[in-house]
Amino acid sequence: MRTTTHHATFPPSGAKTTRLLLLSLATVLLAFPSLSQDTLLDEEPEPGQLVYDTRVRIDVEEDSLEAHATVSYRADQESARRISLLLNHRLRLDSVTGPAVRSYHIESFEMIPWIDVIEVELGESVTPGSVVTLELRYAGSPEMPPGGINRIARDWVELGLDSGWHPVPATLDHEMLGVVRIELPEGWDVVGSGPSETQNGLHVVHTTTPQVDVAFAAAPALEELRSENLSAYFTETLAEAAITVLELGERCARYLNERYGVQDPLPHSRLVLADREGPGYARDHYFVLSDVDPDDPVELARFLCHELSHHWTKTAGPFTPHHWMSEAFAEFVAARYLREHSGEEVYEELVTEWEEEGRGHGPVWTSEAVDRPNPQVMYRRGPWILHRLEERIGRERMDRFVARYMIEDLRTTQQLLDALKAVAGPEVETWFRQELARTPEEGEETSP
Repeated sequence: MRTTTHHATFPPSGAKTTRLLLLSLATVLLAFPSLSQDTLLDEEPEPGQLVYDTRVRIDVEEDSLEAHATVSYRADQESARRISLLLNHRLRLDSVTGPAVRSYHIESFEMIPWIDVIEVELGESVTPGSVVTLELRYAGSPEMPPGGINRIARDWVELGLDSGWHPVPATLDHEMLGVVRIELPEGWDVVGSGPSETQNGLHVVHTTTPQVDVAFAAAPALEELRSENLSAYFTETLAEAAITVLELGERCARYLNERYGVQDPLPHSRLVLADREGPGYARDHYFVLSDVDPDDPVELARFLCHELSHHWTKTAGPFTPHHWMSEAFAEFVAARYLREHSGEEVYEELVTEWEEEGRGHGPVWTSEAVDRPNPQVMYRRGPWILHRLEERIGRERMDRFVARYMIEDLRTTQQLLDALKAVAGPEVETWFRQELARTPEEGEETSP
């Protein structure tokens, strides 16, 4: 574990920290002029929320950035003494300041090798309920995660949680609101997880719906196509694919809104077509699609419907044992859409895929679980059990059960089990609980 400590009264030179000695000077010593920022935090954060006002300058020639982030949060019992923030380990942290800051130090984040944890110690004046404001200045060339999900390049910039470019609480059980002001070369366009505009040569993205991170994409020229519920953003090479994406996405958006959107309809959402391989991802009404193949409309519709479903899927936190629900229900709802629009054969092929790839993985959840399940559990074993539940209770009651999860604020597995008991009775609830806790072995019978 690497650890370096900084005290607010005598901030040391960044070049003297242990962490920076591990990096090349060409990476961390960037010749940026001074970056100023007018802090405009318009609202006080709610509990569990972080409000930010960030300015970032991106150098696409050097694959680097320089940022000044002002973040505020309302302290609880634990964060009144200390807050832990995540940041890419190749970004040189020049300072962490604020009225309540006593000191800070940097440690490795054991879960993700390219991320560091900034441990900020706070003064005794902070009490639960106090609003704490921190200012962080940092610069460098961030190490990007494998798979190409984020990038800084001459023709494309894509940043979000995966690259750790912006500080977020290390618990990852938070929400974030705020504004990011982005400086890019002239002629570039930006799309992010909130409405954007141009002010004084800066691209300004306002996040008014709580998100887990600060995410945006940019290119020298982005085109836009709009439909009733969606807008697609793409570069010229993906124009044909964008038409197919918008058509399929619109159909699924209407399907989902009809079933789950009476109280909370899908807001007009942004679909970004990234010209790269690797995973896509979803934020609330902001979705990034990668490796798009318009010649495979079934798989494309499955992906779109899965991601759009995340507007309603709930989780107690991405690293909790309850996170299986968010992915399993999104996968199951997308498959049900395909069953209705592409036929039973397509649906049964997905069921077979879930069963084969999920076998041997588990349990999905037990009352003693403390960790996030693995991907095979969330994306394969989980939806397979939901399919078997539908076989057991029938489509009409399954419709009601799925709707309760999607519409109500069910964030823990126990809450989900209580909802199932109300819909289908205690015997079914007991069976489902046992199935979640079981790991099937090769050749085992799996009748409902």
